[in-house]
Amino acid sequence: MKTLNLNKGYASKEPFKVPEGYFDTLTARVMAQLPADNGEQPMPKAPKSTLYAKLKPYIYMAAMFAGLYFGVFVFKYQRKLAEQKALVANTQQSAPKAEEESLATDAMSDYIDDACDYMMVSTHDILAYVSNDEF
Repeated sequence: MKTLNLNKGYASKEPFKVPEGYFDTLTARVMAQLPADNGEQPMPKAPKSTLYAKLKPYIYMAAMFAGLYFGVFVFKYQRKLAEQKALVANTQQSAPKAEEESLATDAMSDYIDDACDYMMVSTHDILAYVSNDEF
């Protein structure tokens, strides 16, 4: 890969020039622009002490304790949630198959009841379709 020499052409030239005698009169020009010194130092203004400035450390401390409390609360909640998940996993592994089947049957009957309510179908209509008799 070819590299470019950026200094080529500027090696002999100075890109920035200062006018002749500029630094000779610089001090006098700067001193002329400064205000006159009467020997008195102006009194510095006292900073305003506002209520917020007085309460700022206490607000920061309260925010720190609130964050600490929230962190401990989240830690305890996560630990409690993990214990509950482990308990559920243990009970699911130890549950008998018959109990699981009865739970599945109950869930299916609840689903069918909800679907019938949604479609506005009564048990009378279902029996009429099944038996091919009119009631």
